[in-house]
Amino acid sequence: MRNLTTRFRLSTGLAGLVASLIMLAILVGIVPDKVAAMRDARASLAEAIAANTSLLVSQTDLRRMSQIMRLIVNRNTDLLSAGLRDQNGQLVVATDDHDGNWLPMAGQHSNDSQVVVPILAGNSEWGKLELRFNALTGSGWNSLIVNPWLRQVIFLTLGSFVLFYFYLGRALKHLDPSRAIPSRVQEALDTMAEGLLVIDAKQNIALANRACADLLGKDPDDLVGKIINKLPWRSVEDQNQALENTPWADALSEGMAQMGAMLKLQLPDGRWRTLMINASPVLGGGSKHSGVLISFDDVTELEEKELELRQSKEKAEAANMAKSAFLANMSHEIRTPMNAILGFTEVLRRGWSRDMASNQQHLATIQSSGKHLLELINDILDLSKIESGRLEVENARIAAHKVVHDVVHIMRVKAEDKRIRLDFSVDTPIPESIPADAAR
Repeated sequence: MRNLTTRFRLSTGLAGLVASLIMLAILVGIVPDKVAAMRDARASLAEAIAANTSLLVSQTDLRRMSQIMRLIVNRNTDLLSAGLRDQNGQLVVATDDHDGNWLPMAGQHSNDSQVVVPILAGNSEWGKLELRFNALTGSGWNSLIVNPWLRQVIFLTLGSFVLFYFYLGRALKHLDPSRAIPSRVQEALDTMAEGLLVIDAKQNIALANRACADLLGKDPDDLVGKIINKLPWRSVEDQNQALENTPWADALSEGMAQMGAMLKLQLPDGRWRTLMINASPVLGGGSKHSGVLISFDDVTELEEKELELRQSKEKAEAANMAKSAFLANMSHEIRTPMNAILGFTEVLRRGWSRDMASNQQHLATIQSSGKHLLELINDILDLSKIESGRLEVENARIAAHKVVHDVVHIMRVKAEDKRIRLDFSVDTPIPESIPADAAR
């Protein structure tokens, strides 16, 4: 039914109304009943023959009675045969084929095909007059086909449908809202990239421009008359749930424009598009709003780009956080070798070393701290490690006690400047070597 045109549906409805009026007229007796008229005519003919037959019976003129019956049967094509039976059921007078045409009637006086009229002789019943007619209606489906009422209803219904269909084809052209707009205005609306819809107070589409029709894969004229809520609208948050409130319904009820509403619409090919909807109420002849002007833009690509930008922003923020964490960690690690270099350089500069062996030991510490500092600087300059947010840690067997000794030795200079004693001792046995990264 959805694919039927407005013209066809209106024609069908009007033809149905005509059929209903005809049947009502038949029921109340306004339309002449041909079958009833024929039935009354047969009853009148039977009464006339019975009156004449009663007169002849009283005169016992059976020969004349037989001649009259044959004459009547010959002159009435609808009458097949006639016969006269006495009180004992004997066929006294009859046409030649009456005995074969007549069907027994158990408890019935008359029907549409066979009529029985009592014949009186004086005040007592002498016998019965039997008249066999052609059937007024057929039997089974044939009776429906030849029924004059049914044929009349069918003929007028089909005839009115055809007339209404062609009449409405011309009338709807003048009622078409799209034709009420000048052609130059309609062409201007069709050139707009923005989709436009006009709906009435019952939310039926009254006008659609070319951009809207192309988006829905339909012709603009095919959209006219359809209910806008029948289109597959969904909310942006959940496209599996039908909409409860729509911007055009809010515009009608509140009488205020609804701007920037975001909805999803499923296209005939199954794809979902995100539309930005603007709905503005349209005033009618009075103070009430008679419709809504709806405009929408396809912002699906903008939404996808916004999602990509959001993801890129999140990745950039994560990279910045990784860089900050990395640099914070590196600045902490840089202090240790830098303190050693500065501390032992100060010791050598001031001549605090007691002998050449101590100087060599201090220089070795400065060199070791310089190498360690160079490795840290190389890690900082390695942008790929900063981008990934991680450092490559070497896993090698190292002597834990030596690492601790080097750290204490490096930090001892700063500790002594602050008059703090820095030393280390081992309370329990430790492994000779452990898997670790000596630089870290």
